[in-house]
Amino acid sequence: MEKRCRTDIMADVLKTVKATEEKEDMPYGAKKKHIMEKAGLNFSQLRRYLKDLTDLGFLREENGFYRTTENGSKFIEKHQEIQELLK
Repeated sequence: MEKRCRTDIMADVLKTVKATEEKEDMPYGAKKKHIMEKAGLNFSQLRRYLKDLTDLGFLREENGFYRTTENGSKFIEKHQEIQELLK
């Protein structure tokens, strides 16, 4: 497995949350355990990334569920554009 940089991990967390929001059975957002498993992080890493993404305004936490903000969605789009340029 290739080592991921910080922005790749941030994008993975945001994409995990966004995908969870779009599921009909999970419209409230994603819980920490789900994000941790899908993004491939340990709990310590997860806490740090959730705090950073929340502080940056890319995620918001409501009653234990994480949801992407408009800026978080923009980050995902821009990250995907950069990935396409690097191919």
